[in-house]
Amino acid sequence: MHAGDLIGRLAQLTKDPALRQGGALMLAMFVYRLCSVGFSLLPALAVLRGLDAATAGTLLGVVRAAGFFGGLLGGALADRYGMKRPLLFGLGASAIGVALAGAPLPLAVLFVSAPFGALGHACFQPMVRLAMGAVVDPEHQKQAVAWMRSANNLASLCGFALVAVASDVGLPTLYLLDAATTTLALWVTWRRVPDVRQLRRATDDADPAAETLDTRRPFFLFSLVMAANMMVYELYMASEAAALARAMPERGVSFFGALMVLNTLVCVVAAVPASRWVREPARAVPLGLALQGLGLAVAAWDFGDLRLGVLSMALVTAGEIAVTALSGHVMLVLSPRGPHAGKAYGAQAVAMDFGRMVGAAAAFPVMVHGGRPVIWAAVIGLVTAVGAWLARPVWHAYAQLGTPRAMKLK
Repeated sequence: MHAGDLIGRLAQLTKDPALRQGGALMLAMFVYRLCSVGFSLLPALAVLRGLDAATAGTLLGVVRAAGFFGGLLGGALADRYGMKRPLLFGLGASAIGVALAGAPLPLAVLFVSAPFGALGHACFQPMVRLAMGAVVDPEHQKQAVAWMRSANNLASLCGFALVAVASDVGLPTLYLLDAATTTLALWVTWRRVPDVRQLRRATDDADPAAETLDTRRPFFLFSLVMAANMMVYELYMASEAAALARAMPERGVSFFGALMVLNTLVCVVAAVPASRWVREPARAVPLGLALQGLGLAVAAWDFGDLRLGVLSMALVTAGEIAVTALSGHVMLVLSPRGPHAGKAYGAQAVAMDFGRMVGAAAAFPVMVHGGRPVIWAAVIGLVTAVGAWLARPVWHAYAQLGTPRAMKLK
């Protein structure tokens, strides 16, 4: 029996239709993320290669810019060739880029391979979620998106352990391991993921009137909401990590690492149940955004306090679960129809990346110059929550498209 056939047999054993239909995509995501450490360790690789500050900064800037184009490229490829080819290109580019970046080759190779790998990474990440909407029946897409998120978080946990165990073998070996797992994910995608071109829509048969609903505006609004969510989330994570490392030089980093492991573990366990319990994103998303803003405010009160660090992480984790319970499904449901659906989905991934970048960039000023920014930190969460609450076109469109007769009470 071929390994690909074994994967199919294992997927058929489950009673969950979302796993049966989307299992290959979830497995590809899990394997890919299992040791996806190459780009996060790029600053360490720059130090190992002896790059000066200006050269290293240029390299990281070029890699970041390439990542922004990856989502748009993946969307364009999906519109033209279907969902499978951007996945294959993204994984292939990522594997080649990581393998060459970690090899002892001339500096020019690093400056080409690292951005090329980042382009592939940014191409694969959003398109694998979009592909879930093409291979899974509409009534099971909500659970499929949750399983995908759980697989992604579980792979991150396993990746933490792998890096901890393999850290003594050196960066080049870690880069080769990253390239190997990415190549395995490429093989899974090539053999097991069907070549599909269009999203499956619940309303295509259930509600013909919804065919005329223009989702571009609500999709754009929700993309902005999620970009703001990523900004607040990344602002908290970067600020708290740096502040604990400064306040406790000997154990601050390990303490934050333990908090991150707990955060990821809780998200792994809660992802699928939350997608079943949460039925109203119009309530869950604003609540989650407010909880994350409150977590940032609690941490900002005294970044070096361990008790406040635990409380703030608990609030942020609860907010993350509330936001992500349905946000991925909302994005799938509101993806614009027509020949530019892939480009629109890729653009929202770029918007979220931009929000993440702004949050990380703001972390140092907040930590150093913010004093006690509890008031404006709370304002960030409050304004974001109110913005989500007032985004009525989003919730109205999702109510029409996301909960038709075939999907109610799921």
